[in-house]
Amino acid sequence: MNHIYLLLSAIFFNLTLYAQTFVNYGALGPGGGGGTVKAYIKPGESSTTSNPYLFKAWNNNSMMTTQDGKTLLVPNINFDVENSMFVAKISTDSVFSFYNIDKVDVNNQSFKRYDGKFYQVLYENKNSVVMLKDFSLVEKKAVIHATTNTILKPSEFKIISKYFVILFDNALQEIKLNKKNILSVLHKNEESIMDFVKKKRLSFSKEEDVIDIIHFYATL
Repeated sequence: MNHIYLLLSAIFFNLTLYAQTFVNYGALGPGGGGGTVKAYIKPGESSTTSNPYLFKAWNNNSMMTTQDGKTLLVPNINFDVENSMFVAKISTDSVFSFYNIDKVDVNNQSFKRYDGKFYQVLYENKNSVVMLKDFSLVEKKAVIHATTNTILKPSEFKIISKYFVILFDNALQEIKLNKKNILSVLHKNEESIMDFVKKKRLSFSKEEDVIDIIHFYATL
């Protein structure tokens, strides 16, 4: 694998001087690569009480895999939920946004791109089933004074999640964390699944338990 770290560090250093700049670079190592990563530098949001990023802190190291198979070791990484892309903080008011990335491993979590959007991979058995977690952003609008047009209360972001599975037909299908929906989506060996749930005292409403159920389903 071609790990690229120093080059990206140099790029981050140089780009801290430029805001609102679109950058497109290609060769990422001795063998080149050709337009595998793009970046857009933007200032941080100051009119909200929270921000649209998945991780609370930015001191996260990651390994990214580009569409042509190159691997990038990137520090200060976070996930921009609003735009479904990974970004690296390069200054107090700027982030570097990565494009043409297929996979990211960060904080012992794995994220993969499906149909143009990143999902967290909760379980993967390529021969039978993949369980994914989708993150999206809900914004509570700011409260603005009707006369003075001043902001009385800034807007707030809330991150919500949904779950999906990929079965034999390779199509994304939403799965809700309740007994009726899970059994309906898995639609085979319901009796065996129920026996397993009872034996292990699992809950259909808990993410970690549903992962166990999906794993068991993959063995049937």
